[in-house]
Amino acid sequence: TKELIGLKANLLGATGNRLVELYEKLGLQDYIIKKLNSRDINFKLEAINEISQMEVKSLSPHLFKYVNHSNQELRKLAQFSWLKLNPEKYEELFQVNNILMEEPTKDDFKYIFADAATTPEYKNWVDYPNKSVALFAIKMIGFLKQYDALDVLHDQLEEADMFMKKSIIEALKILNDESSADLLQNLYFRENKEMKAYILKVLPGFGVESNEQYFKDLMVKEKDAKLRVKANEALNEHYAR
Repeated sequence: TKELIGLKANLLGATGNRLVELYEKLGLQDYIIKKLNSRDINFKLEAINEISQMEVKSLSPHLFKYVNHSNQELRKLAQFSWLKLNPEKYEELFQVNNILMEEPTKDDFKYIFADAATTPEYKNWVDYPNKSVALFAIKMIGFLKQYDALDVLHDQLEEADMFMKKSIIEALKILNDESSADLLQNLYFRENKEMKAYILKVLPGFGVESNEQYFKDLMVKEKDAKLRVKANEALNEHYAR
């Protein structure tokens, strides 16, 4: 199987599909199902990796029973492998009862959607009651640069808790829209000290002209000495860009 996996990594389209057909004709899917049903977590992880790398979509139902597993590593691999094989069925994953979605990194994003023909509309899940699903959606909006989700992110920013708010701001920074910078400048005055410091950390990344005067004003008007220092640091970073 290692030889087939190595070949599959370098083959796309019809040739890659024929390799998957060969994999199935050889009966290797039966072997991998047995491996997946093993009590050994490492065997399960190996099996899921193989299903994902070989892109054997017919085996994806066997992954689904692990998408909310108690083992974090197994749960994450099952979730992302299932999404990779079934990007059009992401709603089924999100609607699993009490699912704990794992936050994707940039590498995870590339793993899931490197060859995806379709990408989900994640803006529809930003206000989902399950916070882990909402956080996953926010991350993916940023990675996929779904600019049509800007208004949804802006609406959620005001009422979100601090952790969710930081995730939204991270996505907005990737999207790098000037209206988001204006929103953060105004939000600053309604936030606690920790959140103010975070806003000053990310605002220079937007590179908008209004930041210069904004930081200068904060250096005078902000009562907290540490935040004034951070405003000065933000101004210097703004100039360096």
